[in-house]
Amino acid sequence: MLPAPASSLSSESSQAEPNHIAALDGMRGLAVLLVVAFHVFGVNDIGSRPLELVLHKLMAGGWLGVDIFFVLSGFLITGILYNTLSSDRFFKNFYGRRALRIFPLYYGYLILVVASHYLLGTELDRRVVFLFTYTQNIFGDHWDILSSLTGHLWSLAVEEQFYLFWPLIIFSLRDRLKIMRLCIILSVVALTLRITLFALLPRSQALMLCYRLVVCRMDSLLIGGWLALALQGPTRRSLARYSKVAFGGFSSIILMIAIRKDYFWWWNSRITETFGFTVIALASAALLMMALSEGSYVQIAFKTRILRWFGRYSYGIYIYHFGTQQLFQRWVLPTRLARSLISNPGRLVVFSATGSFAITIALAWLSYNFYEIHFLKLKRYFSYNRPPRQPVIQFSTPTNVEWRSEG
Repeated sequence: MLPAPASSLSSESSQAEPNHIAALDGMRGLAVLLVVAFHVFGVNDIGSRPLELVLHKLMAGGWLGVDIFFVLSGFLITGILYNTLSSDRFFKNFYGRRALRIFPLYYGYLILVVASHYLLGTELDRRVVFLFTYTQNIFGDHWDILSSLTGHLWSLAVEEQFYLFWPLIIFSLRDRLKIMRLCIILSVVALTLRITLFALLPRSQALMLCYRLVVCRMDSLLIGGWLALALQGPTRRSLARYSKVAFGGFSSIILMIAIRKDYFWWWNSRITETFGFTVIALASAALLMMALSEGSYVQIAFKTRILRWFGRYSYGIYIYHFGTQQLFQRWVLPTRLARSLISNPGRLVVFSATGSFAITIALAWLSYNFYEIHFLKLKRYFSYNRPPRQPVIQFSTPTNVEWRSEG
């Protein structure tokens, strides 16, 4: 699941989401643009000229946007859960608010997919039930036409499964340091499990399981959660001070892996799916910390209007972009007009990217403002009666950092 759009940019009242972190809107926007770029340019042949090959290799790393979303989700959700432990209706409020944000668009999109199969007279795979139960990441996704419209939704299943057990753990432990230790322990468990799967299973099977199972990917969510709790303790100053160094170090490791593997295809690299996922999560957490540093270049960049705009509609963009791209390629590109306008593969991909992305943006905007917003207004029935324990954390460092929870 992509994190909820920024309330500061939405038409919701300020009372609904009073403590939103503006810079994280831009980080969310960057993440969704990376994912879209990967699905458009990273997996399509855009030409053989040097510049086109370089662009293709760069866009092949756009899948890292999903990992950024995982870390960001773990950060925000853990902050919300821990800071509202003393509130009334802890579970009801949390799950009610998550359901109102996630379910209307997700299930609305699935209903459209199912309806389109019946209208076109195509047979619908019975395994569509896994999509409705958020278990498609467990039972596979090779479903022909259905997969071409829903293959990207596995990441939402990972996060929804994480939401089932993480609130229970935080509510049971309640202690910040205990939860932080558990984040580290479970992250090590996830890494160890990925290494074990590669040692015991055929490569193709291990690649898929390590990429999609929540027990294998939970370290990304937990590293974000650890950061949210660490910012409420004495280590916050050190985290702010050394975030640039950490980001540079972890990014260098990622770059070295990418160079060694020619370019960063996740399914071609065992090291990416074992140690690589953990390093990517740590780099994303360092980037998140830099985004929270007042006056930093990263924060300034993430606060730009264009990135925050994409962050606002990121959930809708993520839901719609995959199917829109597939339908555009299936119905528009084969037409005589499209063929007459486009004379080479590179231009054809750019034409497809531009057209499908424009439609995606329009759908996301219309969906949010005329459909989702009505459900978001119902969040007022799941408001927290008591203020968060520490809704605002401020401290002075070489770069002043302020963290607010999103609720």
